[in-house]
Amino acid sequence: MLLRPPSSTLARTGLGGFCIAFRIPPLPRAAHAAFLPTIPTGRRDIMSPSSPISFFSSTPASSNEESSPRAPPTEHTGTSTTRRRKRSKSGAGGPKLSREFVGIAKATDTGRFRTYSADQFKKGASGLPVTSPERPYFTVLGIETSCDDTGVAVVRSDGVILGEALASQYQIHEQWGGVVPGLARDAHASVIDSMVQEALSKAGMASVGEVDAIGVTVGPGLEICLRVGCETAKGLAELHKKPFVAVHHLEAHCLMARLGQPVVEVEEVEEGAQVEGKKVTSPSACFPFLALLVSGGHCMILECANVGRYRVLGGTLDDALGEAYDKAARLLEVGSGAAGGPAMELLAREGDPTAVLLPVPMKGKKDLNFSYAGLKNAFRMAVTRVIESQRKGEGGGEKGGKLDHQTKADLAASFQSVAIEHLEDRLERAMKESEGRGIRTLAVVGGVAANHAIRTRLRALCEKRSVARMREVEEEKAWVEEMEGDGDAAAAAAIAVADKLPAWELVVPPPRLCTDNGVMVAWAAIEKLRLGFSDVLQGQDVHARWPFANLDKRKEDEMEELVEGGGGRP
Repeated sequence: MLLRPPSSTLARTGLGGFCIAFRIPPLPRAAHAAFLPTIPTGRRDIMSPSSPISFFSSTPASSNEESSPRAPPTEHTGTSTTRRRKRSKSGAGGPKLSREFVGIAKATDTGRFRTYSADQFKKGASGLPVTSPERPYFTVLGIETSCDDTGVAVVRSDGVILGEALASQYQIHEQWGGVVPGLARDAHASVIDSMVQEALSKAGMASVGEVDAIGVTVGPGLEICLRVGCETAKGLAELHKKPFVAVHHLEAHCLMARLGQPVVEVEEVEEGAQVEGKKVTSPSACFPFLALLVSGGHCMILECANVGRYRVLGGTLDDALGEAYDKAARLLEVGSGAAGGPAMELLAREGDPTAVLLPVPMKGKKDLNFSYAGLKNAFRMAVTRVIESQRKGEGGGEKGGKLDHQTKADLAASFQSVAIEHLEDRLERAMKESEGRGIRTLAVVGGVAANHAIRTRLRALCEKRSVARMREVEEEKAWVEEMEGDGDAAAAAAIAVADKLPAWELVVPPPRLCTDNGVMVAWAAIEKLRLGFSDVLQGQDVHARWPFANLDKRKEDEMEELVEGGGGRP
């Protein structure tokens, strides 16, 4: 049926300005905004912020969703146990329908997209910065336009941030309830030149010719937004004859845990405070380390062996944590646009995390994947129950289906507590697994890492795991001593090594560097350049989806050579 859809119809774009419409039963306004799938459309006459349905994706800045058509599904050889049931239509001529595996973590390399790996790196493909004993450090201009923030920064190879500029598009997208790709692209194009000039001015440079190299995010992200930054960076690199580095957006987030800024040994000093003219920052992480990447579009656990070398342990099966925060905030009508997460965090500080009983996702599952769709749905039903009870006069508060401030705070606190508990459950399993490979550092990166409650609870998790590991080692020691007569020398040696391993350390970038910014792009480019790698300028394209190639045993052996070549602490 082709028709122009009314506001109560869920529409998908059709031909000639018409839409193929599917009529749906009416839902509360908050449920429309928070939980119905958002559908992009090219019709400007129905793109009204007052419409109960959002026609644009609510995925925040670091989403890897793109507008290009999906490639045909291929066979997946992963470990997911969720399978699409095969269906067939009986009767003559009935088509037999079958689907490949579903429920595969978004972070998994399924063979459908080009992957990112150090195997693709090329030694000095577009040149390398020149250093000397008199000038031991080089500078990099980093450009970030993967979604809705235009970030540019000039960073020195020892981790010193010389100048940075950031143009947020929050006010542009706020009225739509999410990021509008076309508007984001136009906003990037309108400010990118001024952002480059601002970053250079703050760094005390007159032109791009004074930097030693240029790095830019080329994926994953919104393709039309990525192109703005990529083409700008390519043009500047070609004009000024500078080495060019193509940066992976998610790797840039992970490598922010290694930003080589000076560390001031001062206790009980807040992040960002000034102590004798030096900025207090978190210590940088050495390879290898465990990374939890949490943002609006991603939720994944990785082992980071070196630049371009990652083992993806788990990822989200559906919603990312930041996306769940934003949609829960819409249901409570707090915050606005894609900034619901910070508003939920502030509101949760005033609430009781035990006030509402919510299920912990995937409790007892032995894999390391995440899932927030079930929690999001349980939260929606909890909010609906509270509203209905208030309408009947049973729950107190304001009548008429409106939630009072304290009720909202209790709901927000309950949601946040369970959401973080899901992180803790998955991470504790990952930490146990990574200990066998000598990893004792947990880096929390991505936009959601700026959440203070997450930082606090994951710091406590590191302490808890360190104590538990000490107890395990003591128990193993006692067992070996009892079995000493059996000559179990290998077990004794393994325990002796484990006994010397340090406690778990939590590394989190400063909050302002957790979200998308030019600093992380410049630093990721520095990491590649220090290993002697750069990228070919001609023909460089962007990648809306760009999964990590998983680290295998052969590549693990190659890591030792790369680490010796400069992969350790800056």
